[in-house]
Amino acid sequence: MTKRTPRHVNKARRRRFFPLVWLGAAGAALTLGLGISGTLAGFTASITNNANTASTGTLTLTETGVSGVGGTTTCASGTTTCPLNKFGGQTAMAPDIVLAGAVPSGTIPTNTDPDQNVGIVKMNNTGTSRAGTLTLAGNACTSTPNGSGQPNLCGTLDVAVYAAATAPTSGTSSTYGTQVFYGTATTLATTNLVVATNIAGGTSEWMTFVVWVDGSAGNTYQGLTASEPLVWTLST
Repeated sequence: MTKRTPRHVNKARRRRFFPLVWLGAAGAALTLGLGISGTLAGFTASITNNANTASTGTLTLTETGVSGVGGTTTCASGTTTCPLNKFGGQTAMAPDIVLAGAVPSGTIPTNTDPDQNVGIVKMNNTGTSRAGTLTLAGNACTSTPNGSGQPNLCGTLDVAVYAAATAPTSGTSSTYGTQVFYGTATTLATTNLVVATNIAGGTSEWMTFVVWVDGSAGNTYQGLTASEPLVWTLST
């Protein structure tokens, strides 16, 4: 006769079996979930750029006298006592009758004249950055001696300024370029001129100054000296 297992023993076995079934089902669900999410397998490709750089350029300016009038020195950015004399430095000028009352719109008498100072300077962007503008600013003009009864030479000293992308020839007005200023030294003292634009690094602008004593000046203007600092500025 078969021996029957007590009922309380079967219940205990079923209780031990159910947790095993639950754990197995949970493991299968986890495995399925990971497979669906793609974390266990798949193809990838990637590229890393490690040469991404950017640098600032430089903006530097030099001025070189090239005509032999007023010197041929080279002055660099930051110089506050550049000796180049755009007015020429002559000490025996007389009123220029040829240009008396004339407005030289881009033309100056072709041949040089002892009563005219012609000075040419080369303005060079020696940096690597492109400059947006080159400006020329005048400062206060001083006439000496300035004692009682002395006239002011600054108001009678005429200045014409020209800009060209190529080197001009002193005394040949057709090579001077575009006139950017014409007036007296007094007027120049209160003027901030944009003389050139869009100057790439390593390129130059040539500036020509023609200076003379207006033909209207009389005997009282003898023995006078006009002095005026000029400032160049290169800006991006």
